[in-house]
Amino acid sequence: MHTWGTRANAVVYFAITVLMVALGCNVLSGYLFDKNINSSVQLVKIENFRKDRNNDKAQIIFNVAADLTPLFNWNTREVFIYVVAEYETKSHKKNAVVLWDQIVFYSDKEKTAKFNLTNVVGEYPLSDVGTGLANNKVKLSVHYNTIPITGLLSWTTTTSRNSFSFPSKYTK
Repeated sequence: MHTWGTRANAVVYFAITVLMVALGCNVLSGYLFDKNINSSVQLVKIENFRKDRNNDKAQIIFNVAADLTPLFNWNTREVFIYVVAEYETKSHKKNAVVLWDQIVFYSDKEKTAKFNLTNVVGEYPLSDVGTGLANNKVKLSVHYNTIPITGLLSWTTTTSRNSFSFPSKYTK
């Protein structure tokens, strides 16, 4: 009665429907897990604080520790973790600069999901457009993004914060 094309269409449509339901269950099941991690960040020292072409620049050395294992489940592809320095200036209400980042893949989670790094020299210098860093208060914080296999990306800021003030004079 039905042609082979109609039957093939029904089988393919059913297979796609089953696949979509399985993917939906995969995404929803990821929300059942606890997404809170333990992390800390502490300033060690400010190095090479200088004025560079009417802009302030400094190299930040800090300690960072985190346990990312609660973030990994069957729907996690990778976790992107990074340290951000946030501060305010007269010309810009909110400034945020990424100082350090690391990608932890699901396949390497046993080796790299827990870390305690000391005396980390920021991969990127803390630079301000202008001269707003001197005598300014800066907050270091740990952020992370969870990249799933299916579903939405998540951006999260941890509760670990560390505040410090820049010196009033340049060191270099």
